[in-house]
Amino acid sequence: MRKIHLGILKVFHATSTNCALRIIKEKKMKSGTKGMFGAGIYFAATKNIAIHKCAVAGHKYEQIFICKVDFGNALIFEKPFKN
Repeated sequence: MRKIHLGILKVFHATSTNCALRIIKEKKMKSGTKGMFGAGIYFAATKNIAIHKCAVAGHKYEQIFICKVDFGNALIFEKPFKN
């Protein structure tokens, strides 16, 4: 296991028009209730991956947000972690 600083990255988030308008109005994104790694806000490295993730999750893709996100520090596991 090693710790690295990811810092600020440009990432993509695909969503419906209704959700996009709510994000713009409220000036924040709300965490979903489920996902591959649990509840959260999911971003992708490319526009195409964001669209694919949105479709696989069964959501309607209509809009793309291009975001700068500070991912801070991350723990990198080279093999499965067991407690």
